[in-house]
Amino acid sequence: MSFGARLSEKLEELQGDHSFQVYNENDTTQFVCGLEADEYTYEKESIVYIAKVDTTANAPVGLAKRLVQAYLAWKAPCTVHVFGRAQPQYLFPASASPKKRTLTDRQLIQWWHSVLATVSSAPAHWSIPGIDDRTEACLAVGLDRNNAALSYGYPFPPDAKAADVIPRFSDDAKARVLKELEDDMTVKDFWDILGFSEECGAGKLSAFFFVSVSKNEPKEKGIKNDDDDNNIEDEGKVLQEDAFVTFWNQLMHDKISFEDTAHATKSTARLLKTWKDLNLTPFAFTTFGKKSTKPTQPDLKRKAPNDLTANVLSVRRKKT
Repeated sequence: MSFGARLSEKLEELQGDHSFQVYNENDTTQFVCGLEADEYTYEKESIVYIAKVDTTANAPVGLAKRLVQAYLAWKAPCTVHVFGRAQPQYLFPASASPKKRTLTDRQLIQWWHSVLATVSSAPAHWSIPGIDDRTEACLAVGLDRNNAALSYGYPFPPDAKAADVIPRFSDDAKARVLKELEDDMTVKDFWDILGFSEECGAGKLSAFFFVSVSKNEPKEKGIKNDDDDNNIEDEGKVLQEDAFVTFWNQLMHDKISFEDTAHATKSTARLLKTWKDLNLTPFAFTTFGKKSTKPTQPDLKRKAPNDLTANVLSVRRKKT
């Protein structure tokens, strides 16, 4: 698989996939973890851009990591693009509560590095705009440079035209900056400018990840994929464009709140009732080991659980 070859103009969108994980606790049902991704095909390659991953304060330890791993095992083989930028909330309205453990910019980059390292096969890269040196980058985010599994830098030829080889996704900092620059700018010059942009600079760190995932990945013990009878086989509910927009607007409605357990439970019930006509059918995936149900955010110092069974609603926008 490749990362370049004028993807910026030739990406053919398949569909936008929005997957929400439902976790049951104390006889209540609420959304606690969600993933938003865009999926594309280019010359028979599958390309995934993970736009957002979010949890609420009630998510069990390691849930977001397991969701990403399971999703990529389901979509493999594919190349994966991620823009990691720390924010208090991404998908769940009002979830940026004091009880929610929000990762700092450095912690988020560490988290994405650790997650993608478990699913990646060569080539795999990560890069912090504004930092060219691998050692400096590792020091900046607190990674042990001897254990940094991904290659540092970007996978594009530095002298190539940025507009020719850098893919442009929706809700992507690279695309927004590229739009304002000259067409003949090189990748190296573009990456230098990116480090001073509003989204990648301003005193905060952000990082881009470019990873290839083989069909037999991930290799971390206890993670299933399709070859191991992983039961994420449902392609998800496919919606027409207008229905998908309605679905998304309902999620972002001002009366939807995930600030605490009571609000999250009420909002989830409201959403499921609103979406009843869509006939969404949950399906499940399971990983192995001891199950954890402690309602907390993933802690970088804690070991993630090896066993997690959860219901997933997958809603997909139909290709137009």
